Order: sequence, then structure tokens, then C-alpha cells
Amino acid sequence: MSEVCVNQKELAARWKISHRTLERWRWVQEGPRYLKIGGRVVYTEGRFPGVSREAVHAAIAEALSRPDTPDEAAMRHLARGLSDPVRRFYLDWDRP
Repeated sequence: MSEVCVNQKELAARWKISHRTLERWRWVQEGPRYLKIGGRVVYTEGRFPGVSREAVHAAIAEALSRPDTPDEAAMRHLARGLSDPVRRFYLDWDRP
């Protein structure tokens, strides 16, 4: 009996999340188990039957509700300070 495999975009569409979320989860070693076959990432049907969309959303909501660490707060402050100059740069990009 062969297992049915789905790629990350198919799984992301099924769970209604970004495929980048699955990439990040692989990077931080979280999320559903996966296999690499010939350089391609696949998820087998039998490895995530008990995970529901609601569970995924609850995990994301829980992660977003945690308070920032001091490093995260510093990076957020830095990003806010850079967003306006970067936006202006790109808005003026095609102007002579």
C-alpha cells in the first residue's frame, strides 16, 4: 500500500496558512513531520491526520500573544524606525 503525499503548497492550502509558515516551522523544527525526497519536501497523509485547522490557528495565536522578548522588542522598534524612510525610497524610485 502506497502513502499519499502532498507538497507544502498543497498542505498550506488545505490548512489555509501560508506555505512560508510551513517553511519556517521546518527551520525551527516545529509543525508536521516531513520527508525530503530528491530535494523535494513532502508531507505524507498519515503523518498529520489529527492536526486540524483550528489547532494550527490556535498555535499561531498563542505564539503571537506571547510578550516580546527584549531582543524582539528592539528589532520591532528598529523596524518601525526604518519603515518610513524605506517606503519613501521606493515611492521615489521611478521619479527623475
